[in-house]
Amino acid sequence: MMSLQVWYFPCNQWLDARRSDGVTQRTLQATTSFSPDSLLMRYRAGVKTGDVRGAATDSAVFLNICGTLGSTGPKRLNASAGSFNRGALCEVTVSGFDVGDMTHVIVSLDGSGLLSSWYLDEVEVEHLGTGQLLRFKVARCVWGLQRSACLP
Repeated sequence: MMSLQVWYFPCNQWLDARRSDGVTQRTLQATTSFSPDSLLMRYRAGVKTGDVRGAATDSAVFLNICGTLGSTGPKRLNASAGSFNRGALCEVTVSGFDVGDMTHVIVSLDGSGLLSSWYLDEVEVEHLGTGQLLRFKVARCVWGLQRSACLP
């Protein structure tokens, strides 16, 4: 009797000598289950709040990573309490569509809370699929009606 078992072989990496790590052959692990989330790329993000008076925010902070293939869309940085306090470094991993070569990021706030402005000091984003790293020295306030900063 023939088996009707379905097998998946997720890769989620380039097979191209001119892209990413240049590998054109990969060993794939077989699995009998598949999740659409496995097609998402992962990014490591670090945002540093400035060490100046009034720098902290209790607004929700969002990061939109943009590149040659599109954008991830705004991703809320789900961080622990105090992650956006004065001088704090918040490091998170976010998942989203593969943006290709990263070109810029957009950092935004939802403006909620008593401390609705934020003094953003630095942003660093690493594309975990390609290893590409973007670093931005911001050193300015994100506040008021303009609640986002496009970097660079």
